[in-house]
Amino acid sequence: MTNQTEELAERRHRAIFDSAVDFAIVATDIDGNVTDWNLGAERIFGRSAAEMVGKPADIFFTPDDRAQGRPSYEMRQSLETGQARDEHWHLRKDGSRFWASGEMMPLRGEAGEHLGYLKIVRDHTQQRLDMEQQRADAAFMRGVLAASGDCIKVLDLAGHLLFMSEGGMKAMEVQDFEAIRGCPWPDFWHGQSKVVLSFTES
Repeated sequence: MTNQTEELAERRHRAIFDSAVDFAIVATDIDGNVTDWNLGAERIFGRSAAEMVGKPADIFFTPDDRAQGRPSYEMRQSLETGQARDEHWHLRKDGSRFWASGEMMPLRGEAGEHLGYLKIVRDHTQQRLDMEQQRADAAFMRGVLAASGDCIKVLDLAGHLLFMSEGGMKAMEVQDFEAIRGCPWPDFWHGQSKVVLSFTES
């Protein structure tokens, strides 16, 4: 009966382990060699469990991170503090890179003995690309606004100045924008006749 109970518990644990398909969950021994590799890890890294069990887990770190001893550092930190968090580039089997957040924790037995490590990784490449695109778009728009000869200003929802184009600074006779940043626009405006285009940021 005990064997059946243990087998059922093992099957349940395996089902839970493999159901986290959005997360790569990698278990290693104390030397950093893979002992378990879930379906999420197969999907994210492009390597099967059969390929990885017994192999060093640092294979999905970039060459630069390996050269700088990043895998060993994470293992040491997880032992010292209970966890090691990271956010950097990782490698797939085909050599492509993806941006991911990860967390490493030590695995311990019932008596507290150190058995190995557990690494959880989640792919955040699309979020990073979206953020970079937003920053590029914002930089481009600010460049366009700054080059305009019109008085273009950006206000927050309360009507405070966040940005003013060079043309606007000339029209409003402003020498240093930092001196007026955050000022209420209605209080600042004195009816100058220059064309004014307003944008509001949340």
